[in-house]
Amino acid sequence: MSSITEEVIEFAKKQGADLVGIADLSQLDFPEGHNPEDYLPGAKSAVSVACRLSKGSLLNLPQSRNSYVLEHDTVNENLNRINLRINLFLEDRGYLALGIPGTASTGDDKRLAADLSHKHIAVAAGLGSFGINNLVLTASYGPGVRFSTIYTTARLEPTVSVRENNNIEKYCTECLKCVEICPANALDDWKGKYTLEEGWRVDKEKCYHQMFIKLSGKKCGLCIKACPLLDNRGTCR
Repeated sequence: MSSITEEVIEFAKKQGADLVGIADLSQLDFPEGHNPEDYLPGAKSAVSVACRLSKGSLLNLPQSRNSYVLEHDTVNENLNRINLRINLFLEDRGYLALGIPGTASTGDDKRLAADLSHKHIAVAAGLGSFGINNLVLTASYGPGVRFSTIYTTARLEPTVSVRENNNIEKYCTECLKCVEICPANALDDWKGKYTLEEGWRVDKEKCYHQMFIKLSGKKCGLCIKACPLLDNRGTCR
């Protein structure tokens, strides 16, 4: 692994990142309007950063929803702070970098999409694999993490995907606890659509209606709570 790559990963962890990975942007396909070059011309690499959520706020949902919402927002703030520090770290070494916020809301209710998929970058960087809940399931923390991304003109060495959870597709299709617990039935139609590397497009309209209408804008989180990988109640290894 190159020196600058090791330095970036070490620096990110010192700033509070629980997981860090690198993806080669030239190896990825992006939908129209979401190409890294549209945001940072000359972008070559993406640094994927994850911070974990506490199990206490997740496992005790829905009673702990207020605590979960506060923690969710706090973790996003931490991710944004880490993004800025990494940006400046790379800038001091002669590269440009652009951090994409942990939550990149467009305000476009029709598109219901952020500027990029932090989850797809995280999977490409080897930090985990998609579950049926369309969340990235990591070997260390299950789905109990939040992600952000930094684009950079530095050519960093991609991290090797360990794929410690390489049996996750079989595990998820037999578990289905997230499908069962979803109060909006937003995960019902996964068959024939879900893949380990790409996930699938859950019914966002149902999911968002649950959060923004029924829960008055508060996060739901039940599909995270239900996953046995969150607190080692199950295994995908």
